[in-house]
Amino acid sequence: MNGRRVLLLCEDRGVPAEGPSGASAHLRGVARALAAAGYEVSLATPPADARGAQLEALPVERRPLDDLGRPDWIWERLCVEGHRGPALQRRFDLPRLLEVNAPVVAERQRVARVTADDTRREAHALATATRVIAVSRWLGDWCAARGARAVRVVPNGTDALRPGDRPGTRARLRVEGPLACFIGAGRPWQGVTELADVLDAAPDWSLLVLGDAVVRHPRARLLGRVPRGVLPDLLAAADAGLAPMPADAPPWLCPLKACDYRAQGVPVVGRAVADLDPDIAVQGTGSAAWVPALDAARATPRRPRPRSWAQVVADALAPDGYTSSMVALLLLLLAGCKNPFADDDPPRDCATRSAFYPDSDGDGIGEPTAVFVGCTAPDGWVSSVTTPPTDTGGSGATGPTPTDTGPTGTGSGGSGARRP
Repeated sequence: MNGRRVLLLCEDRGVPAEGPSGASAHLRGVARALAAAGYEVSLATPPADARGAQLEALPVERRPLDDLGRPDWIWERLCVEGHRGPALQRRFDLPRLLEVNAPVVAERQRVARVTADDTRREAHALATATRVIAVSRWLGDWCAARGARAVRVVPNGTDALRPGDRPGTRARLRVEGPLACFIGAGRPWQGVTELADVLDAAPDWSLLVLGDAVVRHPRARLLGRVPRGVLPDLLAAADAGLAPMPADAPPWLCPLKACDYRAQGVPVVGRAVADLDPDIAVQGTGSAAWVPALDAARATPRRPRPRSWAQVVADALAPDGYTSSMVALLLLLLAGCKNPFADDDPPRDCATRSAFYPDSDGDGIGEPTAVFVGCTAPDGWVSSVTTPPTDTGGSGATGPTPTDTGPTGTGSGGSGARRP
């Protein structure tokens, strides 16, 4: 479709743009990536609670929910309260991309009463969206089973892309032995109550806790909410990233922390529950079952696997049959060779700038999952890159631009769940 003006819409009162949760971080990541790709982004969310807000400048226009204007197309996050997206779509005959992070009525029903109107709004939002993107395979199947068209599975991303300073951070933290890390607010489904027992069972290990979660143990260090700019260093210091979700966790959960850990090459350790596919699975029950998994994590070679929000946006907007990893590269280059995610990258002001790519396996050939354009390569990044074959589906397309990507009014993308 033709059109640069996109409305990024989230009516969920629990997901303000300035919030500290993973859902709010997701919203900010998408906003930054769309803006970096050359779109004119209007962001409409409920007002934020100022306590603990992530006060960071976003390169977008902020709009109140009662004045959404007339965009060229809509990127909407599914929520129980959501009704403005379908109404705006119908009023102006606009394409609408619907991002699904959970079966929102079922999720709300776990903690509060829901109404028939809530169920009706959810069904209407799914049925009328031009394209639906789901953050997990389970959710993709769930959307398709409820009649959503053009469903595409688009996993989460992260902005913790800068290679972290492992030795320097461990020295500053005065860490000598093995270190595990946990990111989270301590919600019941995050399994944080098990972590103190895990430390008892693994006496050589200490734990770094980032976020609002509380782990009461002498070897647990609680850092609280930390600026995203320092997150890569703290993660790089760890030997294992913990995702201790319980066996009865809702099947649609796909924790954002796994993307953060993997971007720094930290193995994800946890049970294979919900949509979590840990790098090292905890076998059995009880805290002692974590010990062999932690030992395996410590012995695992570090292999960074960054997935940027630019790639998330590229996966969501890529035409059918197009290689989305190359779309991500193109979107960043179209943005004027800027990396919107990091504030302390190597210098960019020089006569000749080059593109550098993460080299997760150390073979001297980078992967096109992220790009940094500047004067010198960050540690662990290289100038050469693999070029996966591009399938244009016979359309002759050479890749999307800010004026020809996005969901189409015809609902192209096929039907049923599709994995990019």
